[in-house]
Amino acid sequence: MEQATYLHNRFFKRKLLLILFSLILLMMIVFFCAHNFYLYQQTIVKVTDVETAYTATEIGPNQEKEAYYHQSIEAVVKNGPEKGATVSMENSYAASGIKGEKYSKGDCLFVTLAENNGTFSATVTGVKRDVYFCLLLGILALSLLLTSSRQGFLTLVSIVVNVALFTAWISFNGTSVYNPKNWVLIVISFCLTTLLLVSGFHKKTFAAIISSLLSVGAIYGLYQLVAAFSAKLPFELVTYMTGPDSAEPIFIISLIVGSLGAVMDVAVTICSSVGEMVHTKNDIALGDLIRGIREIAMDIMGTMINVLFFSYLSGALFMIVLEVKNDYSISSLFQFSFIFEVVRFLTGSIGIVLAIPLAAFTAILFYRKEMGAKVL
Repeated sequence: MEQATYLHNRFFKRKLLLILFSLILLMMIVFFCAHNFYLYQQTIVKVTDVETAYTATEIGPNQEKEAYYHQSIEAVVKNGPEKGATVSMENSYAASGIKGEKYSKGDCLFVTLAENNGTFSATVTGVKRDVYFCLLLGILALSLLLTSSRQGFLTLVSIVVNVALFTAWISFNGTSVYNPKNWVLIVISFCLTTLLLVSGFHKKTFAAIISSLLSVGAIYGLYQLVAAFSAKLPFELVTYMTGPDSAEPIFIISLIVGSLGAVMDVAVTICSSVGEMVHTKNDIALGDLIRGIREIAMDIMGTMINVLFFSYLSGALFMIVLEVKNDYSISSLFQFSFIFEVVRFLTGSIGIVLAIPLAAFTAILFYRKEMGAKVL
């Protein structure tokens, strides 16, 4: 009993030290990001003084009122040849934030400098937000490491590797990046990297990889089949296009990549469950195994489909609210503005449903030897 208490206290102290060390490390990283101006080639200024004055109120088509403000800003250059120089800036913004952005004392801004008779003025091109990004990333990393230890570390590694793969792919492919055929390798790479790093080299992992790729292939085939016999989506409404024929290929890529995460999650869950049931009871009958898979599928299918719904909804929510406020009808939203998210959601949901039997069948094939004659 005393030995168990000693081990428990020792583990608790080590955990506490790890938490303290991690918090100190996080604060050091945030402090570094707050003072890393020398790493940037673009000029950065730090706002030292702001004078804000009300200018006017405009009335919209629905009689809503929007107040506008003007700011006179003083700032100090934090990097480059003009480091230490004082600059003046002018800024206008709307109270809602739709037009312009409000700046406050202490903000760090990317600017373009202009000199006139020894006096510097600046035009704001963006806000330096790496401090907040590092803070959120650090909190995520600490949460994963403190709650999942090794598994959390592998999850972070998989994210870093996937980001590196995506960045390298975009850099090396250039103008041909919108060709869906060129994305076969990157989709396979995403799938292999994520599942092998997070789940390890196990039968359930390889079964999940195969079933995930089959599900993604089914999604692509389904889209092409429906597109061949239906009206073309309104790609002419897409705000930014890289070329006259690039809108639909890019949409197909987004559809596949957007569904990949949910499909992999379902495939891993089903394959892991099959492996656990087989190892727990290696004489389990095929009928009992299928009934167990069905119960698990009913538990995860609804939540995963809703995850897709909320993900796509959140991405389009700004435009939906803005357009509704400007008297767009609900039918117009779904027919034009929200149509791409609707198609992504429906196709991804079908992919989730397809992933369940595909993952179950693949996992049963991988574990058929453990089950013996009860499978084949």
